[in-house]
Amino acid sequence: MITVQPYTYEDLFRDLPNLGNGILLDLGCGSQRGFTRTYISYLYKRLAADTNPTAMAEASRRPENNTIAVDLEHKLLEALPLGKSVCSDARCLPFSDAFFDIVAMGWLLDRLKGKQEIYKVMRESSRVLKERGYLIGDVALHPIRSVHERLGGAELSFDLPSYYRQMVFYRNILPKFGFNILSSGMGFNSEQIDEYHTFYFVAQKVT
Repeated sequence: MITVQPYTYEDLFRDLPNLGNGILLDLGCGSQRGFTRTYISYLYKRLAADTNPTAMAEASRRPENNTIAVDLEHKLLEALPLGKSVCSDARCLPFSDAFFDIVAMGWLLDRLKGKQEIYKVMRESSRVLKERGYLIGDVALHPIRSVHERLGGAELSFDLPSYYRQMVFYRNILPKFGFNILSSGMGFNSEQIDEYHTFYFVAQKVT
């Protein structure tokens, strides 16, 4: 038996220190831009706690400039104007080395074809991330959850070894590209369609 925890993207941001006006790269954002939305909200909440009116007034104009959303489908980017957006392939990003404070990827890695494609995305994510920067995200685990599982409680019988193998695979990839895993687990994203078990993670670039 394994505990499968519901989580939100904000839960992943809570594991990060106060990054001030750090810059977020939302990879494979799709039309919903879940990480972009959450990060902008997260920055505003941090600003609300600032007792310096001048600093707060200046910073409150900046959060949408602190996010860059990337997707291969330009139509998805146009569907929801929010912050900056770039039509690009996550396997070959048009950004300088060590540019971002956070790289976020939601439901991206499982859509790639094969280990080498995943490695390309991870290598690029590490390249554009600053030293000591953070990689956060989740990966859908296949097959999809049954209706019974979706309606049931958080305690689910762990009767699909494929879930475990997928979790181990993704967890082992992170250190290969210089990431130290700060937290991870199996869950389901309660902000989005929860038809999949997911492997979620918060990691820090250490090399």
